[in-house]
Amino acid sequence: MLVSDDVLVFAGQSAIVARNLADGRLAWRRLLANGDATKIQIRLVQNNGNILSVSETQAVSLDANSGDELWSWPPFARKSAKPAAARFPAAGVFGKDRLLFRAAGDSEYGLIDVSTGQLNRRGNLPFAPLSILELSIHGSETRTVMVGLDPDRQIHATQLAELGISWNYKPSSTIHGDPAILTNAATVIVIDDKQFATRLDAERGTAVWRRPIGLTPLGNVELMTAMNSKFLFATSQNVVRAFSLDDGAKLWETYLGSGQWTLQVSHDELICIRASGSEDRANAERSSQVVALNASSGQIIQRLRFDSGLRHSDVNVQAETCIVRSGNRLVGLNAWPTIEVANGELR
Repeated sequence: MLVSDDVLVFAGQSAIVARNLADGRLAWRRLLANGDATKIQIRLVQNNGNILSVSETQAVSLDANSGDELWSWPPFARKSAKPAAARFPAAGVFGKDRLLFRAAGDSEYGLIDVSTGQLNRRGNLPFAPLSILELSIHGSETRTVMVGLDPDRQIHATQLAELGISWNYKPSSTIHGDPAILTNAATVIVIDDKQFATRLDAERGTAVWRRPIGLTPLGNVELMTAMNSKFLFATSQNVVRAFSLDDGAKLWETYLGSGQWTLQVSHDELICIRASGSEDRANAERSSQVVALNASSGQIIQRLRFDSGLRHSDVNVQAETCIVRSGNRLVGLNAWPTIEVANGELR
């Protein structure tokens, strides 16, 4: 679920649906190919406001206001043979204005300009890419760097111009699973053993600082951490904490209440969601909550309670807008802490 200037867009079981933010009415609907519905990802392209839809077989750009297709890659979606798809699963990595995409069964990645659909480069990578960075070099010049994991759980980075390994970083421990990689603009944070955060120099791969972000390992690092341009956030044992990206120092901590919490963040607000962590709505907790905090101070701005269970994916945070999908109701928060409620059946 995501929010553009005028519409709310979300992927249903068989279609991508857009509703007008002003009145909640249906704006457009796009049917999905069989098998794509449960694996589709949708993103908002920041520089032109269009919608990017990525499935197992194809990446498609849609006009946010009409739902019309602008471009697709590959131009014609194809179903890959099962052995090839198992060996080369689909993968999509979103950058600021680029998409690194590999359709199921394809051995090569394509780097695509998300505004035009133009293929900038195509080739193999010696690791599984997870993020795209844009590093500032010599003032206004930028360098595109892709970061990811290899089978030995080491972090690698490569410059787009080379498609070879630029640097690699070996985590101190992987007892509790693969390290997680968080990125924001040119900032790289690696969380290993679900408990220790290390900031890396994105150009050289060297450690800038390292510190624990919880008293115990986090249950789901991807959902229980978040990062904006200034802070790293982590929640565990009913508390959310903020750490400086400059030196890793803990800046504040706020007690949220009992339950399992996950995080989303905008520029100035941190959204804490009390849900089961499961994407199965039937198993989501009752009396779920969404808590908005000031990201700089940790002060609680707003606390909303819901009788129906929420999933992490039922909450969408962009800029100063937060949309919550609760059962057949949409709750919109705008210009904190004002609340606007729009009712209507989600089709």
